[in-house]
Amino acid sequence: MNEDRIEQLHHCIHGENTPFPSLWDVEGYEEDLMKLRKFNFMMTNLPKYAKSQSTKKRVRVTHDAMFDTLEQFGDIVDLHTLGETVYVQFLTDTYAHSTHKQLNGMMIGNNIVKTKSINISS
Repeated sequence: MNEDRIEQLHHCIHGENTPFPSLWDVEGYEEDLMKLRKFNFMMTNLPKYAKSQSTKKRVRVTHDAMFDTLEQFGDIVDLHTLGETVYVQFLTDTYAHSTHKQLNGMMIGNNIVKTKSINISS
């Protein structure tokens, strides 16, 4: 993890006189922040609504719904949703990588989701 990048991002967020990182660096910051918070899986572009597999009705995509869905892929230690993104700490990196392989590019509602997994175990 690059501690200098995390410190620079912290200064940018808090309005200190530090130039915001270029768009080329954003992915590196994202991964560093995931490692810092111990998240080994991320899913982006979540829709607000999707069709329930069990009821076939349109339902809101909530924190609880994402937890229930993703725990089918492995034990979850922590899960946070932020807008159209969900961050997950699976018990093992293997669960995170397997989930990434199965869900990346999948259609949920009208959105194609993008996933990412990283190693947090050292």
